[in-house]
Amino acid sequence: PRSSLLNTLGHNTQNFRTTPNQTCEVSTGIGTIAGSNVTNVTVACTTNTHTVGGTVSGLAAGNNVVLRNNGGNDLSVAANGAFTFTTPVADGGTYAVTVLTQPTTPNQTCVVTSGNGTIAGSNVTNVAVACTTNTQTVGGTISGLAAGNDVTLQNNAGNNLLVSTNGAFTFTTPVADGGAYAVTVLTQPTTPNQTCAVSNGSGTIAGANVTNVTVACTTNTHTVGGNVSGLAAGNNVVLQNNGGNDLSVAANGAFTFTTPVADGGTYAVTVLTQPTTPNQTCVVTSGNGTVAGANVTNVAVACTTNTHTIGGTISGLAVGNDVTLQNNAGNNLAVSSNGAFTFTTPVADGGAYAVTVLTQPTTPNQTCAVTSGSGTIAGANVTNVTVACTTNTYTIGGAVSGLPVGASLTLRNNGGDDLVVALNGVFTFVTPVTDGGSYAVTIAVQPTTPNTVCSVSADSGSVAGVNVANVAVQCGPNLVFSNGFE
Repeated sequence: PRSSLLNTLGHNTQNFRTTPNQTCEVSTGIGTIAGSNVTNVTVACTTNTHTVGGTVSGLAAGNNVVLRNNGGNDLSVAANGAFTFTTPVADGGTYAVTVLTQPTTPNQTCVVTSGNGTIAGSNVTNVAVACTTNTQTVGGTISGLAAGNDVTLQNNAGNNLLVSTNGAFTFTTPVADGGAYAVTVLTQPTTPNQTCAVSNGSGTIAGANVTNVTVACTTNTHTVGGNVSGLAAGNNVVLQNNGGNDLSVAANGAFTFTTPVADGGTYAVTVLTQPTTPNQTCVVTSGNGTVAGANVTNVAVACTTNTHTIGGTISGLAVGNDVTLQNNAGNNLAVSSNGAFTFTTPVADGGAYAVTVLTQPTTPNQTCAVTSGSGTIAGANVTNVTVACTTNTYTIGGAVSGLPVGASLTLRNNGGDDLVVALNGVFTFVTPVTDGGSYAVTIAVQPTTPNTVCSVSADSGSVAGVNVANVAVQCGPNLVFSNGFE
């Protein structure tokens, strides 16, 4: 019986109780009965303990998570893999594993599964802690986008976002905490062409959504210009665009207005002030249109110097006669009547004019004189040139012969112009005769001391462009017979 009891006691030292699992230890359990009952055998039982642990996954390198069991046993885990709480739990006791402190570098969320239960005779190794890095959205605001336009933004070279209105925007794909973001413009707006610039567009996610990215869009501007030709040296023309941007151009060649025009905007180039030294007229072509994504360089301004006519009045021109006038040694004008005349070829403003008589009238011969015939064109037609024509005159004369010394005779022309001649030789009447006019020389008074008879030959005719010098007066004695006959 003793051996049986000992065997029984010894056998049940490990499995005497199982709910919970305990380990009982026997002391003073072996000896020899010595005439009395044995009462000093002691059996001390302790409940078995077991560890609680499991595995961590998804923890970012360099990060750590603090786990807690049963509200008190904390364990900092800094790497993926197996973990075990330092304080075991008595068999039959409960365990409750939670996350005390989530990882923060980067921010992660760790979730416990199989974290609650009762110890049942063995270590717990199946607690699973799965960590995922937190994600945050990236966005901001856009301003200046033209109505009806759109811009395509991109984050981290892959997440594209089409934005068509001003205001807030948010990319569809979030970014992991601690990760970088880089917002750029993938496609600029084109209707009209705009340039959108990003500020606060890059950085690192730090535990919160990014909302401060700003995209400011401005409509592109383009210059308006072209080319000026024909502008006189030293002159200038003032051009204007859109009724307000004035530009003074002082030389031929390219020009560009100082104020650009927004893409999609209109331009209208006009001449504000025409050139005046000399007066010119500048005409704009291709001056209107809409800016379409590029500078305007095809506006053409062609300047031509204004021209004015040269003319005046002619007087004294004989009926049926004509005179040829000339301007600037080249422009000829035949005039056949008195009154106004105008040369056919105008003269450029600021240019000189010089009116002369190229061919004088000849039927009859006349001399036409020009006054106010030269000068410089100054912004108006010249109308004050005067041409005064007078018919040429010629003298009438000849020679006297046979006149006795001391005698004199009186010659008469055209019944009125008397000339006393007292010597033989050449004579000339005082009053000339107009070209084409007639002359008739007679003897008004014969010589009387002594009595002499003079006769005239070649005594009449018409003046024909030269002085008449061939009238001949021949004198001889007056022979009177007593019976009255010569």
